[in-house]
Amino acid sequence: MVTETSMPKQHLANHLILLVGENPLPNAVAASCMVVPDGQITLLHTGATEEIANNLRLWIENNACCARVNYRKIDESDPNSIYQVTQTILKRNPEDVVGLNYTGGTKTMAVHAFRAVDEWTEEYHATGIFSYLDAR
Repeated sequence: MVTETSMPKQHLANHLILLVGENPLPNAVAASCMVVPDGQITLLHTGATEEIANNLRLWIENNACCARVNYRKIDESDPNSIYQVTQTILKRNPEDVVGLNYTGGTKTMAVHAFRAVDEWTEEYHATGIFSYLDAR
């Protein structure tokens, strides 16, 4: 079980959003080291990656430091769906430091989730942490 991270505190999110693609390993790494203890992780997944998201949620709950993991289904071909779901998640916790790791998912998911988080941080004068882990 991962209980402590070597990541500098200023790079940790209270709420980490992960885009779920077919390779869960980069998201598992991000979940292990990019969120504060007892933080929140939201997995954005598509219909095709729902089982991967569920398995990733179970892995995170058993191996990472955060206690709360949620997941939300989005339509990967609908930019508005990606943007609106991401904005809905963010409106729950406007005081948090929000992280978006856009390693997984599709390019469309990365672009519109990034746009939603970026606009949210600007509107609320909040902190956003954006990251990408090279799966290779």
